[in-house]
Amino acid sequence: LRPCGVGTMAWATAIGYSPDAFAGDKPQTLADFFDVERFPGNRGLQRDPRIIMEWALLAEGVPADEVYDVLATPAGVDRALAVMGPIKPFLVWWEEGNDPIDMLNDGSVALTSIWGGEMTDAILRQGHDITPIWDGLVLKLDHFGVLAGSPNQETALEFIRFATTSKQLAEQVKHIYHSPARQSSMALIDEEIKAYLPTAPEHMQAALENDAEFWAENHARLQQRFEEWLE
Repeated sequence: LRPCGVGTMAWATAIGYSPDAFAGDKPQTLADFFDVERFPGNRGLQRDPRIIMEWALLAEGVPADEVYDVLATPAGVDRALAVMGPIKPFLVWWEEGNDPIDMLNDGSVALTSIWGGEMTDAILRQGHDITPIWDGLVLKLDHFGVLAGSPNQETALEFIRFATTSKQLAEQVKHIYHSPARQSSMALIDEEIKAYLPTAPEHMQAALENDAEFWAENHARLQQRFEEWLE
């Protein structure tokens, strides 16, 4: 529950790779995404400082609860960009949710950032051979809200009460592989699916919750710095 909304589902940006891209050791951690010597190959990303800058600081050992404080400082930005330096020549951009899946399948990238729901759908429903890395996943929570002054406020609240019950949130997972906002929903979800949800306990140990307020205030500034770094 948040001051302006009721949580519905949590989704994540994680890392995916094709096992065929690596003959020997396979990448397992967020730090491996930045290690082009041990794990050579292109890296897929969105052309945006969000996610990759948080990942860079996490990979260097900044605790999750300090990432945005560090990134708010000029020294923290420099620190993130320094970690990102090795992958700069190997970046390939994606735009749509299915792009990372196509890029892994055609071999244009070895590892890529990827939305967890799309990756899980590709694995469980479409049969693609993609291995997830959940270490350092960035978690976002979707909410239902009602506009102030809405003439249908009571009807809207009635719908929200219905749609956020344990049962309905669990049913939602059958259609889109995002975590229900209620812990009580997890007992109603198939075990195979549960293992791919971002809020599975083993995935949350090294997760970071996206700070939307930070990015609302700093995105334009960091996007400019990111583009300058790419030149």
